Amino acid sequence: MRILSASLVATALLLAPAASSAAPAPHSLPAGAAHLAQPVGWWEQQPHPNEARERYDRLPPYMRDYYNVLEYRIGLLDNWRGGDLKRRNPTQYRLMSDLIDQMRREQYAILQFRYHR
Repeated sequence: MRILSASLVATALLLAPAASSAAPAPHSLPAGAAHLAQPVGWWEQQPHPNEARERYDRLPPYMRDYYNVLEYRIGLLDNWRGGDLKRRNPTQYRLMSDLIDQMRREQYAILQFRYHR
């Protein structure tokens, strides 16, 4: 129960800046993450990776920053749900997977691609 509570709090804190109007700008990377200039995106796995890369490069700076924030958060959640979490706590694993899927959908929408899982 303690692990579930701590993980849910961590997930809530991770997503809180994007949901709160009093939080800092949701398009800024968390402290210590400034090294994420261009994330390794999903486009490398697409049939037309050059088109995805070009769309990313044409994004306005604020949208590119938001895309990068999403990629950073996806990476954090993916690391947290790693290991044997699926076996230990299937509900939490599913919640984290759903959050990752939601953020990945948003990335696809930013680049104007149709999302397919």
